[in-house]
Amino acid sequence: MKTFTICYSFIKKNMIPIIITMLMLTVAMFILSTFIGEYNYTSYTKNVMLNDKLANGVYYMPYYEDEAHIQDNTELKNEIVQYDACSHILSYNNFAVDLNDSIANVMIYNKQMRESFKLHTEKGRWLSDDPTYTEAVIGGVTWGDTKLGDTITLDNNITATVVGIIGDSVVYPSFNVSSNSVQDSSILFRVNDTMVFLTQETIPQEKLEKYSLSSGRNFYVVFNDNATTSEKEQLMSFLESKGVVATHEKIINDSNQVIDSWVATALPLPLFLLIIATINIISISTVIVKRTMPEYSRYYLIGCTKRKGIWLIAMPLSVIFSIPCIINIISVTCCPNLFRAGNKTGAITYLFEANTIIPLVIYLALIIAILTMIPTLFYKKYSPLLFY
Repeated sequence: MKTFTICYSFIKKNMIPIIITMLMLTVAMFILSTFIGEYNYTSYTKNVMLNDKLANGVYYMPYYEDEAHIQDNTELKNEIVQYDACSHILSYNNFAVDLNDSIANVMIYNKQMRESFKLHTEKGRWLSDDPTYTEAVIGGVTWGDTKLGDTITLDNNITATVVGIIGDSVVYPSFNVSSNSVQDSSILFRVNDTMVFLTQETIPQEKLEKYSLSSGRNFYVVFNDNATTSEKEQLMSFLESKGVVATHEKIINDSNQVIDSWVATALPLPLFLLIIATINIISISTVIVKRTMPEYSRYYLIGCTKRKGIWLIAMPLSVIFSIPCIINIISVTCCPNLFRAGNKTGAITYLFEANTIIPLVIYLALIIAILTMIPTLFYKKYSPLLFY
Protein backbone atom coordinates (compact mmCIF):
# COMPACT_ATOMS: atom_id res chain seq x y z
CA MET A 1 0.00 0.00 0.00
CA LYS A 2 2.89 2.34 0.77
CA THR A 3 4.41 1.66 -2.65
CA PHE A 4 1.07 2.28 -4.34
CA THR A 5 0.69 5.60 -2.49
CA ILE A 6 4.17 6.76 -3.57
CA CYS A 7 3.54 5.72 -7.19
CA TYR A 8 0.25 7.58 -7.24
CA SER A 9 1.86 10.69 -5.75
CA PHE A 10 4.37 10.65 -8.60
CA ILE A 11 1.78 10.54 -11.41
CA LYS A 12 -1.31 12.28 -9.96
CA LYS A 13 -0.33 15.74 -11.24
CA ASN A 14 -0.16 14.40 -14.80
CA MET A 15 -3.38 12.36 -14.93
CA ILE A 16 -5.07 14.44 -17.64
CA PRO A 17 -2.23 14.11 -20.22
CA ILE A 18 -1.87 10.44 -19.23
CA ILE A 19 -5.57 9.74 -19.88
CA ILE A 20 -5.49 11.64 -23.20
CA THR A 21 -2.40 9.71 -24.30
CA MET A 22 -4.00 6.39 -23.27
CA LEU A 23 -7.07 7.13 -25.39
CA MET A 24 -4.91 8.17 -28.34
CA LEU A 25 -2.80 5.01 -27.99
CA THR A 26 -5.90 2.81 -27.78
CA VAL A 27 -7.33 4.30 -30.97
CA ALA A 28 -3.98 4.13 -32.76
CA MET A 29 -3.49 0.44 -31.88
CA PHE A 30 -7.07 -0.35 -32.87
CA ILE A 31 -6.59 1.25 -36.29
CA LEU A 32 -3.21 -0.45 -36.69
CA SER A 33 -4.53 -3.92 -35.79
CA THR A 34 -7.47 -3.45 -38.18
CA PHE A 35 -5.04 -2.38 -40.90
CA ILE A 36 -2.95 -5.52 -40.36
CA GLY A 37 -6.09 -7.69 -40.46
CA GLU A 38 -7.22 -6.11 -43.73
CA TYR A 39 -3.73 -6.50 -45.19
CA ASN A 40 -3.73 -10.18 -44.20
CA TYR A 41 -7.08 -10.66 -45.90
CA THR A 42 -6.13 -8.94 -49.15
CA SER A 43 -2.70 -10.58 -49.34
CA TYR A 44 -4.12 -14.00 -48.55
CA THR A 45 -6.69 -13.89 -51.33
CA LYS A 46 -4.04 -12.72 -53.78
CA ASN A 47 -1.67 -15.51 -52.77
CA VAL A 48 -4.41 -18.11 -53.29
CA MET A 49 -4.98 -16.68 -56.76
CA LEU A 50 -1.29 -17.08 -57.63
CA ASN A 51 -1.90 -20.77 -58.34
CA ASP A 52 -0.62 -21.98 -61.72
CA LYS A 53 -3.93 -23.81 -62.20
CA LEU A 54 -5.68 -20.43 -62.37
CA ALA A 55 -3.14 -18.54 -64.47
CA ASN A 56 -4.62 -19.67 -67.80
CA GLY A 57 -8.18 -18.67 -67.08
CA VAL A 58 -10.73 -15.92 -66.38
CA TYR A 59 -13.25 -15.15 -63.68
CA TYR A 60 -16.66 -14.95 -65.32
CA MET A 61 -19.68 -12.99 -64.05
CA PRO A 62 -22.64 -13.69 -66.36
CA TYR A 63 -25.67 -11.52 -66.88
CA TYR A 64 -28.84 -13.36 -65.81
CA GLU A 65 -32.37 -12.73 -66.98
CA ASP A 66 -34.03 -13.81 -63.75
CA GLU A 67 -33.51 -15.62 -60.45
CA ALA A 68 -34.29 -19.01 -61.98
CA HIS A 69 -31.30 -18.76 -64.31
CA ILE A 70 -29.06 -17.77 -61.39
CA GLN A 71 -30.10 -20.86 -59.45
CA ASP A 72 -29.51 -23.13 -62.42
CA ASN A 73 -26.78 -21.97 -64.81
CA THR A 74 -26.12 -25.45 -66.18
CA GLU A 75 -27.25 -24.49 -69.68
CA LEU A 76 -24.80 -21.60 -69.86
CA LYS A 77 -21.94 -23.77 -68.61
CA ASN A 78 -22.76 -26.39 -71.24
CA GLU A 79 -22.53 -23.74 -73.94
CA ILE A 80 -19.12 -22.62 -72.69
CA VAL A 81 -17.56 -26.09 -72.51
CA GLN A 82 -18.50 -26.67 -76.17
CA TYR A 83 -15.77 -24.23 -77.21
CA ASP A 84 -12.43 -25.81 -78.06
CA ALA A 85 -10.60 -23.20 -75.97
CA CYS A 86 -12.38 -24.27 -72.77
CA SER A 87 -10.62 -26.91 -70.70
CA HIS A 88 -13.02 -26.94 -67.75
CA ILE A 89 -15.11 -24.75 -65.49
CA LEU A 90 -14.31 -24.27 -61.81
CA SER A 91 -17.42 -24.22 -59.67
CA TYR A 92 -18.73 -25.82 -56.49
CA ASN A 93 -21.86 -27.08 -54.76
CA ASN A 94 -22.77 -26.08 -51.26
CA PHE A 95 -25.51 -26.52 -48.68
CA ALA A 96 -26.14 -25.64 -45.03
CA VAL A 97 -26.59 -27.96 -42.06
CA ASP A 98 -27.36 -27.49 -38.38
CA LEU A 99 -24.29 -27.78 -36.16
CA ASN A 100 -24.18 -27.14 -32.42
CA ASP A 101 -27.05 -24.62 -32.49
CA SER A 102 -25.45 -22.89 -35.45
CA ILE A 103 -25.45 -23.17 -39.23
CA ALA A 104 -22.46 -24.75 -40.94
CA ASN A 105 -21.79 -24.03 -44.60
CA VAL A 106 -20.73 -27.19 -46.40
CA MET A 107 -18.66 -26.79 -49.58
CA ILE A 108 -18.39 -29.75 -51.96
CA TYR A 109 -15.16 -29.53 -53.98
CA ASN A 110 -14.24 -31.70 -56.93
CA LYS A 111 -10.64 -32.45 -57.83
CA GLN A 112 -10.23 -29.38 -60.03
CA MET A 113 -11.50 -27.02 -57.30
CA ARG A 114 -9.24 -28.66 -54.70
CA GLU A 115 -6.19 -28.29 -56.93
CA SER A 116 -6.97 -24.71 -57.97
CA PHE A 117 -7.99 -23.20 -54.63
CA LYS A 118 -5.69 -24.61 -51.96
CA LEU A 119 -6.57 -22.94 -48.69
CA HIS A 120 -4.10 -22.56 -45.83
CA THR A 121 -4.63 -24.79 -42.79
CA GLU A 122 -3.34 -24.04 -39.30
CA LYS A 123 -3.32 -27.76 -38.49
CA GLY A 124 -3.13 -30.77 -40.78
CA ARG A 125 -3.37 -30.36 -44.55
CA TRP A 126 -5.65 -29.36 -47.40
CA LEU A 127 -7.91 -31.89 -49.18
CA SER A 128 -6.16 -34.58 -51.24
CA ASP A 129 -6.21 -34.57 -55.01
CA ASP A 130 -7.18 -38.25 -55.07
CA PRO A 131 -8.83 -39.16 -51.74
CA THR A 132 -9.60 -42.78 -50.81
CA TYR A 133 -12.24 -41.74 -48.26
CA THR A 134 -14.34 -38.64 -47.58
CA GLU A 135 -11.99 -35.99 -46.24
CA ALA A 136 -13.00 -32.83 -44.42
CA VAL A 137 -11.25 -29.55 -43.70
CA ILE A 138 -13.09 -27.59 -41.03
CA GLY A 139 -12.89 -24.03 -39.83
CA GLY A 140 -14.74 -21.72 -37.50
CA VAL A 141 -15.61 -21.30 -33.86
CA THR A 142 -18.42 -23.87 -33.46
CA TRP A 143 -16.48 -27.09 -33.92
CA GLY A 144 -15.69 -27.38 -30.23
CA ASP A 145 -12.99 -29.92 -29.44
CA THR A 146 -12.92 -31.53 -32.88
CA LYS A 147 -9.36 -32.63 -33.66
CA LEU A 148 -7.41 -33.98 -36.59
CA GLY A 149 -8.42 -37.55 -37.34
CA ASP A 150 -11.88 -37.20 -35.78
CA THR A 151 -14.92 -38.36 -37.74
CA ILE A 152 -17.70 -35.80 -38.17
CA THR A 153 -21.27 -36.71 -39.11
CA LEU A 154 -23.54 -34.31 -40.97
CA ASP A 155 -27.22 -34.69 -41.79
CA ASN A 156 -28.27 -37.74 -43.83
CA ASN A 157 -25.34 -39.65 -42.33
CA ILE A 158 -22.61 -38.05 -44.42
CA THR A 159 -19.45 -38.87 -42.50
CA ALA A 160 -15.96 -37.50 -43.12
CA THR A 161 -12.56 -37.64 -41.49
CA VAL A 162 -11.00 -34.33 -40.46
CA VAL A 163 -7.62 -33.91 -42.20
CA GLY A 164 -7.20 -30.14 -41.74
CA ILE A 165 -8.31 -27.27 -39.52
CA ILE A 166 -8.21 -23.73 -40.90
CA GLY A 167 -8.90 -21.65 -37.80
CA ASP A 168 -11.62 -19.43 -36.37
CA SER A 169 -12.02 -17.29 -39.51
CA VAL A 170 -12.24 -19.00 -42.90
CA VAL A 171 -11.45 -17.09 -46.09
CA TYR A 172 -12.85 -19.12 -48.98
CA PRO A 173 -13.83 -18.71 -52.67
CA SER A 174 -17.38 -17.46 -52.94
CA PHE A 175 -18.48 -16.91 -56.54
CA ASN A 176 -21.52 -14.83 -55.67
CA VAL A 177 -20.43 -11.22 -56.07
CA SER A 178 -20.82 -9.55 -59.44
CA SER A 179 -19.38 -6.23 -60.50
CA ASN A 180 -18.70 -4.35 -63.70
CA SER A 181 -15.05 -4.24 -62.65
CA VAL A 182 -12.91 -6.50 -60.50
CA GLN A 183 -10.81 -4.17 -58.37
CA ASP A 184 -8.96 -6.89 -56.48
CA SER A 185 -8.97 -10.62 -55.85
CA SER A 186 -11.00 -10.24 -52.65
CA ILE A 187 -14.17 -9.97 -54.76
CA LEU A 188 -13.84 -13.73 -55.27
CA PHE A 189 -13.59 -14.47 -51.54
CA ARG A 190 -15.62 -14.16 -48.35
CA VAL A 191 -15.03 -14.76 -44.64
CA ASN A 192 -17.15 -17.14 -42.57
CA ASP A 193 -16.87 -18.55 -39.06
CA THR A 194 -18.36 -22.04 -39.61
CA MET A 195 -17.21 -23.97 -42.67
CA VAL A 196 -16.52 -27.53 -43.76
CA PHE A 197 -14.98 -28.55 -47.08
CA LEU A 198 -15.61 -32.09 -48.39
CA THR A 199 -14.24 -34.20 -51.24
CA GLN A 200 -17.02 -34.64 -53.80
CA GLU A 201 -16.03 -37.96 -55.39
CA THR A 202 -16.22 -39.90 -52.13
CA ILE A 203 -19.76 -38.86 -51.17
CA PRO A 204 -22.57 -41.16 -52.42
CA GLN A 205 -24.74 -39.29 -54.91
CA GLU A 206 -27.98 -40.39 -53.23
CA LYS A 207 -26.93 -38.62 -50.03
CA LEU A 208 -26.20 -35.37 -51.85
CA GLU A 209 -29.56 -35.50 -53.64
CA LYS A 210 -31.34 -35.12 -50.30
CA TYR A 211 -29.93 -31.63 -49.93
CA SER A 212 -30.95 -28.44 -51.66
CA LEU A 213 -27.63 -27.89 -53.40
CA SER A 214 -26.66 -24.50 -54.72
CA SER A 215 -23.62 -23.09 -56.47
CA GLY A 216 -22.10 -19.69 -57.04
CA ARG A 217 -23.73 -17.46 -59.61
CA ASN A 218 -20.29 -16.90 -61.17
CA PHE A 219 -17.52 -19.33 -62.05
CA TYR A 220 -13.96 -19.58 -63.24
CA VAL A 221 -13.32 -20.61 -66.85
CA VAL A 222 -9.97 -22.32 -67.48
CA PHE A 223 -8.57 -22.36 -71.00
CA ASN A 224 -7.12 -25.37 -72.76
CA ASP A 225 -3.30 -25.19 -72.72
CA ASN A 226 -3.21 -26.10 -76.41
CA ALA A 227 -5.86 -23.61 -77.47
CA THR A 228 -4.87 -21.23 -80.25
CA THR A 229 -5.20 -17.48 -80.03
CA SER A 230 -8.14 -17.58 -82.40
CA GLU A 231 -9.95 -20.17 -80.31
CA LYS A 232 -9.42 -18.15 -77.14
CA GLU A 233 -10.69 -15.01 -78.87
CA GLN A 234 -13.86 -16.81 -79.93
CA LEU A 235 -14.53 -17.99 -76.38
CA MET A 236 -13.73 -14.57 -74.92
CA SER A 237 -16.07 -12.92 -77.40
CA PHE A 238 -18.88 -15.24 -76.33
CA LEU A 239 -18.22 -14.65 -72.64
CA GLU A 240 -18.06 -10.88 -72.99
CA SER A 241 -21.35 -10.86 -74.91
CA LYS A 242 -23.11 -12.45 -71.95
CA GLY A 243 -21.28 -11.07 -68.94
CA VAL A 244 -18.20 -9.47 -67.38
CA VAL A 245 -14.80 -11.13 -67.72
CA ALA A 246 -11.75 -10.58 -65.49
CA THR A 247 -8.52 -12.20 -66.60
CA HIS A 248 -6.15 -13.74 -64.07
CA GLU A 249 -3.43 -11.24 -64.98
CA LYS A 250 -5.79 -8.32 -64.46
CA ILE A 251 -6.93 -9.67 -61.09
CA ILE A 252 -3.34 -9.99 -59.83
CA ASN A 253 -2.20 -6.63 -61.26
CA ASP A 254 -5.23 -4.83 -59.88
CA SER A 255 -4.71 -6.53 -56.54
CA ASN A 256 -1.14 -5.26 -56.34
CA GLN A 257 -2.18 -1.74 -57.29
CA VAL A 258 -5.06 -1.73 -54.81
CA ILE A 259 -2.84 -3.06 -52.01
CA ASP A 260 -0.07 -0.51 -52.68
CA SER A 261 -2.51 2.38 -52.97
CA TRP A 262 -4.47 1.29 -49.91
CA VAL A 263 -1.32 0.87 -47.77
CA ALA A 264 -0.12 4.33 -48.75
CA THR A 265 -3.49 5.76 -47.71
CA ALA A 266 -4.33 3.70 -44.61
CA LEU A 267 -0.97 3.27 -42.88
CA PRO A 268 0.01 6.93 -42.22
CA LEU A 269 -2.86 7.58 -39.78
CA PRO A 270 -2.04 4.85 -37.20
CA LEU A 271 1.68 5.60 -37.56
CA PHE A 272 1.07 9.31 -36.99
CA LEU A 273 -1.05 8.61 -33.91
CA LEU A 274 1.56 6.19 -32.55
CA ILE A 275 4.34 8.75 -33.05
CA ILE A 276 2.34 11.47 -31.29
CA ALA A 277 1.45 9.09 -28.46
CA THR A 278 5.11 8.04 -28.13
CA ILE A 279 6.26 11.67 -27.93
CA ASN A 280 3.59 12.29 -25.28
CA ILE A 281 4.75 9.28 -23.27
CA ILE A 282 8.38 10.43 -23.38
CA SER A 283 7.37 13.96 -22.38
CA ILE A 284 5.15 12.75 -19.54
CA SER A 285 7.87 10.48 -18.21
CA THR A 286 10.47 13.27 -18.37
CA VAL A 287 8.20 15.75 -16.58
CA ILE A 288 7.37 13.23 -13.86
CA VAL A 289 11.05 12.48 -13.26
CA LYS A 290 11.94 16.17 -13.00
CA ARG A 291 8.97 16.98 -10.77
CA THR A 292 9.56 14.10 -8.37
CA MET A 293 13.33 14.48 -7.90
CA PRO A 294 12.99 16.88 -4.90
CA GLU A 295 10.50 14.50 -3.29
CA TYR A 296 12.61 11.46 -4.08
CA SER A 297 15.72 13.08 -2.58
CA ARG A 298 14.06 12.76 0.82
CA TYR A 299 13.33 9.08 0.20
CA TYR A 300 16.95 8.69 -0.84
CA LEU A 301 18.16 10.02 2.52
CA ILE A 302 16.20 7.35 4.42
CA GLY A 303 17.62 4.46 2.41
CA CYS A 304 15.66 4.24 -0.86
CA THR A 305 18.02 3.25 -3.67
CA LYS A 306 18.23 4.69 -7.18
CA ARG A 307 17.02 1.36 -8.57
CA LYS A 308 13.96 1.57 -6.34
CA GLY A 309 13.31 5.13 -7.50
CA ILE A 310 13.52 4.11 -11.14
CA TRP A 311 11.10 1.25 -10.49
CA LEU A 312 8.63 3.55 -8.67
CA ILE A 313 8.36 5.71 -11.81
CA ALA A 314 8.73 3.13 -14.59
CA MET A 315 6.38 0.53 -13.08
CA PRO A 316 3.15 2.59 -12.79
CA LEU A 317 3.67 4.25 -16.18
CA SER A 318 4.38 0.85 -17.80
CA VAL A 319 1.19 -0.57 -16.29
CA ILE A 320 -0.88 2.41 -17.41
CA PHE A 321 0.41 2.44 -20.98
CA SER A 322 0.07 -1.36 -21.22
CA ILE A 323 -3.70 -1.03 -20.92
CA PRO A 324 -4.28 0.12 -24.55
CA CYS A 325 -2.19 -2.79 -25.81
CA ILE A 326 -4.04 -5.32 -23.64
CA ILE A 327 -7.42 -3.92 -24.72
CA ASN A 328 -6.51 -4.31 -28.39
CA ILE A 329 -5.08 -7.82 -27.95
CA ILE A 330 -8.36 -8.84 -26.29
CA SER A 331 -10.27 -7.12 -29.09
CA VAL A 332 -8.38 -9.04 -31.79
CA THR A 333 -8.48 -12.45 -30.11
CA CYS A 334 -11.87 -12.45 -28.38
CA CYS A 335 -14.17 -10.03 -30.19
CA PRO A 336 -12.63 -9.15 -33.59
CA ASN A 337 -15.93 -7.89 -35.06
CA LEU A 338 -16.57 -5.35 -32.31
CA PHE A 339 -16.61 -1.85 -33.89
CA ARG A 340 -15.13 -3.33 -37.09
CA ALA A 341 -17.99 -5.08 -38.91
CA GLY A 342 -20.19 -2.03 -38.92
CA ASN A 343 -19.88 -1.00 -42.54
CA LYS A 344 -22.92 -0.61 -44.75
CA THR A 345 -22.61 -4.02 -46.40
CA GLY A 346 -21.75 -5.89 -43.21
CA ALA A 347 -18.98 -7.67 -45.11
CA ILE A 348 -15.91 -8.80 -43.19
CA THR A 349 -12.72 -7.93 -45.05
CA TYR A 350 -10.08 -8.65 -42.44
CA LEU A 351 -8.26 -11.72 -41.21
CA PHE A 352 -6.59 -11.77 -37.81
CA GLU A 353 -3.63 -14.09 -37.41
CA ALA A 354 -0.74 -14.33 -34.95
CA ASN A 355 1.15 -11.55 -36.75
CA THR A 356 -1.63 -9.08 -35.88
CA ILE A 357 -0.63 -8.75 -32.23
CA ILE A 358 3.15 -8.95 -32.80
CA PRO A 359 3.51 -5.20 -33.63
CA LEU A 360 1.44 -4.34 -30.55
CA VAL A 361 3.66 -6.43 -28.28
CA ILE A 362 6.84 -5.04 -29.87
CA TYR A 363 5.59 -1.47 -29.40
CA LEU A 364 4.69 -2.21 -25.78
CA ALA A 365 8.18 -3.63 -25.12
CA LEU A 366 9.69 -0.52 -26.71
CA ILE A 367 7.60 1.79 -24.53
CA ILE A 368 8.54 -0.10 -21.34
CA ALA A 369 12.21 0.14 -22.34
CA ILE A 370 11.86 3.91 -22.90
CA LEU A 371 10.01 4.40 -19.60
CA THR A 372 12.80 2.55 -17.79
CA MET A 373 15.61 4.32 -19.63
CA ILE A 374 14.45 7.91 -18.97
CA PRO A 375 14.62 7.84 -15.14
CA THR A 376 17.77 5.73 -15.37
CA LEU A 377 19.53 8.41 -17.44
CA PHE A 378 18.40 11.17 -15.08
CA TYR A 379 19.42 9.36 -11.90
CA LYS A 380 22.67 7.97 -13.29
CA LYS A 381 24.42 11.34 -13.45
CA TYR A 382 23.75 12.19 -9.78
CA SER A 383 25.96 11.07 -6.92
CA PRO A 384 24.31 10.73 -3.48
CA LEU A 385 25.63 14.17 -2.45
CA LEU A 386 24.55 15.88 -5.70
CA PHE A 387 21.20 14.17 -5.50
CA TYR A 388 20.62 15.62 -2.08
